[in-house]
Amino acid sequence: MPPNLVLLCAQQYSSDGASILLPNEGFVLQLSATDQQFLRDFAHKHHISKHLTVKNNTYEVLLDSSPTSEEAFSSSATKYFNSKVNVSNTQERILATLLTGLTFNDLHSFAKHNSVLGLPRDITQKTLNSFEHNFGRTPDILQLAFPDLSGNKKGYMAPKKALTQIGERVEADFFDIEFNDITDTPTPTPSTASKRSKHAKKLATFGGATAGFVYIDVYTGRIGGTLVNSKASALTLVQSTHQDFKNHNHTIQLFSADQGILHQSQFRVATPDVQQYLLNSNIHCEVGEAYNHNIGTPHIEKTLRPIQELIRFAMLYVLRNPNFKHFGFSRTQILKLWGEIFYWAIVIINLKPSYHNPTITKHEHFTGQKPDLRAIRLLPIFSSLYVLRHAEHKELQSNHVYWQLGLYVGPSLLVPGAIRAAVITNNTVQIITTSVIKAVSDGGHISIYPTITASINCLREDTPVPEAEDSPPVAENSSLIAPSIPEQSSPISAP
Repeated sequence: MPPNLVLLCAQQYSSDGASILLPNEGFVLQLSATDQQFLRDFAHKHHISKHLTVKNNTYEVLLDSSPTSEEAFSSSATKYFNSKVNVSNTQERILATLLTGLTFNDLHSFAKHNSVLGLPRDITQKTLNSFEHNFGRTPDILQLAFPDLSGNKKGYMAPKKALTQIGERVEADFFDIEFNDITDTPTPTPSTASKRSKHAKKLATFGGATAGFVYIDVYTGRIGGTLVNSKASALTLVQSTHQDFKNHNHTIQLFSADQGILHQSQFRVATPDVQQYLLNSNIHCEVGEAYNHNIGTPHIEKTLRPIQELIRFAMLYVLRNPNFKHFGFSRTQILKLWGEIFYWAIVIINLKPSYHNPTITKHEHFTGQKPDLRAIRLLPIFSSLYVLRHAEHKELQSNHVYWQLGLYVGPSLLVPGAIRAAVITNNTVQIITTSVIKAVSDGGHISIYPTITASINCLREDTPVPEAEDSPPVAENSSLIAPSIPEQSSPISAP
């Protein structure tokens, strides 16, 4: 090794002992374990202004004197979100985090109360206040994630009974998606043009689900749910809800739902299966009044609205992405991913502050565990990324790996630190659960190499360079969703 070589990392100097840095000189000492302890004791006799810790062979300053351990589930996935890829400053960091579905108030609560783990370190109360001063709390399309429910603002309604514990009141209802399946709709003829169908066929997910089942613990505001293929029988869904509360050592005292779940016989000749199960489990049941959600199911109806808003926000964001034509997905395939976005919306809502203790999240209040954003992998929704795939080569009888372009559709609820990504394989949409991901590029166009090649050819031939497209073309089946808001410029490009 040359004698005048300067290493980039001072930790390598200290690997055999210690490094002492003075204003004008320094020393590298080879010390035994006993000598190192003597040096520590000598250093503590003086005023220590900063404590350092070693992470990835790099010294970092601790915020307090007690070092904390940081667990990373995947280096590539952590770098994708926590590094500066596609993020050049703190403002873009906040915008990218807002695209995960969390609102500005949620981020401010995280930074103020430290209610989650793994929050990016550059998102602090100071940076959030500066962002709010410059751009407000609802930049661009993100205002779709805010429900607009008036409620009892003027105080005309009677005050409701205050709840005191988890499980004291649980409400449930079915969730219907707003997207219609127009592919199977017959072409209207002159004889049938005046006849309109009262019930349009809803767009099913790739798994065949046509609706969702959602329940809420009214005390904490924590919700749960699952996709269903049919609303005919709700007994299994009610049993799974009861089991979820028992798994976290909670007891359901009152279960409230409308007649779609708590079926009632017109003349009350027999007790339906769901009511009989609740009676056997010592759970009181309350049936909500039809077409009047203020009696029986007021809280679950207010919960379904934010879920619907988050799904619309995610769909509108990806369909208006300038790089949408390079993703390889059709508009219909994107809309059929609403089932994955349904589970993503539940995760986002459970990360919001609890009803009766705003200093902690709904998830922590119900489960007793602080959520870790490194285990719940949150990325900007529908962000483009590469996932590692394994393929079999039949001729060589071997396996090989390759990177495939996919879209982030939410965190995995079963594998800690993993995500769920949608990919196209043989013109078929597949969902991949993985933690080995990487960014597509360092910013700009998602397909930069063809653009660079075309520009170089134009320079060689001395012809005008084509301009980049600023808006995506209109894909097929554009009427699958309701008329959307006017086009707005996205605050940042999709990662």
